[in-house]
Amino acid sequence: MTVADYLKYVDMDTFDSRKEVADSMIELGRTLGKENDWSELYFAGNKSVAARFCVDDRQLMKFLKGFYNSTDQEAVFDEKRCSVECLNKLAELGMDTRGKASIDSLSYTRLDTVFEQGQTLRNFNGHDYRVMEKLSKKNLLLMDTMTGSFVVAQGIDLFARHPRGAEPTEENSLIAIEWGMDCI
Repeated sequence: MTVADYLKYVDMDTFDSRKEVADSMIELGRTLGKENDWSELYFAGNKSVAARFCVDDRQLMKFLKGFYNSTDQEAVFDEKRCSVECLNKLAELGMDTRGKASIDSLSYTRLDTVFEQGQTLRNFNGHDYRVMEKLSKKNLLLMDTMTGSFVVAQGIDLFARHPRGAEPTEENSLIAIEWGMDCI
């Protein structure tokens, strides 16, 4: 949901005051970037709403795939409640409503760039890599920032992944690296 969708869903008129609305929005805002933090609103013994901001496409994908489900709660994607903006964002990310990549709907445009030592690069596998050493223009020694593993990336390029048939723009593209992709 967008923030506007969320406010409509929780129905601001059910709050006792605008201060309660503001407090709940502050609590929701504090979830940004924190893997396991949720904002919870309790309306009755059997009705509550848990919400959080996804900081990036990785967290959104984990949410859609059910990673945040617990033994007594299951998060499901309700397309009827989803706004056009949210569905468009999923399309831009090349993701379906179950968090799976919809590769057939995507195009990749190679971008010109110069890689630099110390730079952090996002890969389409959802990992971030730090450039530890520039071996040559297209060959880099990278460290996975999540695991600390090292990899020699041969034939590395920067790509804009965008909806098929659309020109790549900042709004509709995910910019990331791939290596060993001479056939793209």
